[in-house]
Amino acid sequence: MDDPMPDPKPRAPSGHWLRIDHIVIDNYAAEIGAIGVGVYAALARFADFNHRSCHPSYDTLARMLALSRRHVIRVVRQLADLGLISIKRSPPSVGRRRRSNTYTLLAIQDELPLSPKPCTTIPDM
Repeated sequence: MDDPMPDPKPRAPSGHWLRIDHIVIDNYAAEIGAIGVGVYAALARFADFNHRSCHPSYDTLARMLALSRRHVIRVVRQLADLGLISIKRSPPSVGRRRRSNTYTLLAIQDELPLSPKPCTTIPDM
């Protein structure tokens, strides 16, 4: 039986896209790893288009990415330490155990140097 012909018409985009600055991958992926890029992408997925801010819980991020809550906290701190995001704690509210955070994806400078990479060539003998 022959395979059916693929639909020649391109599909319309679903409208559910997110954009990550290429510098996050080019300049930071080696340092933050795939999980760091994933956490950054998850924050970008939730971020408001105009203000680039969002407030998913650590538990939400952990569930989305199949990580422990503790691991998400460490990676979020790393992203903040590198200047990729800012974290603002909300004031405590009555009757709530945990406070929420507002994360803002920060503008990244194009001028940042790439991380030095080790030499991978073997000199001729």
